[in-house]
Amino acid sequence: MELKTCTSCGKELPINEFHKKRKNGEEYRSECKSCVTKHTNEWRVNNIDRERELNRLSAARRRMRLAKNGGKISMKEKRFLLCNCNYKCAYCGAKLSGLNFDHYAPIISGGKTELGNIVPCCTECNRLKGSNDPEVWILEKFDKETLFRIRKVLNLRPLKFYFM
Repeated sequence: MELKTCTSCGKELPINEFHKKRKNGEEYRSECKSCVTKHTNEWRVNNIDRERELNRLSAARRRMRLAKNGGKISMKEKRFLLCNCNYKCAYCGAKLSGLNFDHYAPIISGGKTELGNIVPCCTECNRLKGSNDPEVWILEKFDKETLFRIRKVLNLRPLKFYFM
């Protein structure tokens, strides 16, 4: 097992205790994960206003990405999806307590906000899936039947009279 010394705490730790650098993904950062977390939390406490501003900017960037990727889906279309999934999470099958929808193909990967890419899901599945490849994530967490069921939901097209 490969070891590396943290430049902050001086401990010699396994390489998996260090984050990979973003630029090339091959090299590792000089500080261990726990030191990075400690320094990040200290910064957040000392820079509350800046943290809020960064969160606001991040939300604004997400809204811009959503606007550029096809806009939005109507409430009737959302109801249609919920009805076809029996008001259950498309991934785990848990009963939905509120309106929560997931982009099957993540926006960051080029997914659009359109009927063929939106599925109803619980908050936990939405959080766990994140921007992961949907099919890989489903097969790792669930099974092939779940994948086929979701594909069927995505391929559904509402009848014209449904929206009249």
